[in-house]
Amino acid sequence: MSSTSPAAMEKLGPPADDEANGDTSSSGSRIKITHRPDRSVPMAALQFILKPFRPRLVAPSGKSRSTHPVRLKPPIWAVRTTHWKEYQVEGTWIYDMVPKKSNKHCDYPKRRIYYFCGGSWQEPPSIMHWRLAAELSRRVHNATVSVISHPLAPECPASEALPHLDRLYKEVMRRSVEVGERVVWAGDSSGGNLALSVVLHSLSTQGVEGPQPAAVMAICAPTDLRHLDENIKDVEPYDSMMTLDFVNGAARKWLNMREGVETGSDHSGFSISDPRISPAAGDISLFAAADIAVHGVTAGFDVLAPEAVNFRDRCAEVGVEGQWLQCDKMMHDFPLMFKCGFSDCQQGLDWIVDVLQTA
Repeated sequence: MSSTSPAAMEKLGPPADDEANGDTSSSGSRIKITHRPDRSVPMAALQFILKPFRPRLVAPSGKSRSTHPVRLKPPIWAVRTTHWKEYQVEGTWIYDMVPKKSNKHCDYPKRRIYYFCGGSWQEPPSIMHWRLAAELSRRVHNATVSVISHPLAPECPASEALPHLDRLYKEVMRRSVEVGERVVWAGDSSGGNLALSVVLHSLSTQGVEGPQPAAVMAICAPTDLRHLDENIKDVEPYDSMMTLDFVNGAARKWLNMREGVETGSDHSGFSISDPRISPAAGDISLFAAADIAVHGVTAGFDVLAPEAVNFRDRCAEVGVEGQWLQCDKMMHDFPLMFKCGFSDCQQGLDWIVDVLQTA
């Protein structure tokens, strides 16, 4: 479906030499952008139907998850269709998934995808997340997908969760290096924020010489929880899932901030501009120094997109390598809906798989 894009989409658009026809352009940097300006008629209809219910459809359930660790229960179909293993590292449950029918491309390097699932830092993986993990394990050659049950807010806010995840990161990276795995840290939505934050924090504190992943994949991730970009207000009317108030509320939950408290820091001194909270506030050039590629997906009808595009542009400026998919009229986290019959979502997943094949 072709329609007039809002002015905000022009601001978020690709570099001038990008042909806006679905092709990939290098844009004169190490960042390659695949630009898809349109959407299907069914997707446009879905967004129209969903908009009156935003943000209730994505709001956390509010159920107490107790303290960390949270033990998950993969769906029965996942157990039947994949070889999976449950174990703990540094007090965190991890779920490895590999297909029962392994692909024959054994000449590919041994891969490990550590995955943080989205959910506003407050929810365990949904059925869509398990489906995505199983599909990645099936389609990415010689890969094990490891779903991480990270600490959940508000019981475990950032001040408690992030030091824990830092220890987890060091240990699993040590193990992966020992067995010769090529590692990608990935996540969608708030999970993409965690993937970027954990890797960048390790680079800033441990240096670039230690065990490092080959890449990070951030799907529709919040990169700056301050949410100060003026373009957000232009995009908000087109977002069928979330509002600015909703994403600000999620940030407050993650930071354990009370309503009415001026944006700044939580009770433990974690500032909302801390790179562990807002990766865009960190030294992004460290990714380039460590030769870590940063890949990502942005959806134009997503209030988180303006900041993600800014983050992508800064990666380009400092020489970070990466591939990015920019879909002007898609909604937040659209690749997770690949099983729902929408060609746009399946194409988004196909792009992610293609990038991970060579990450």
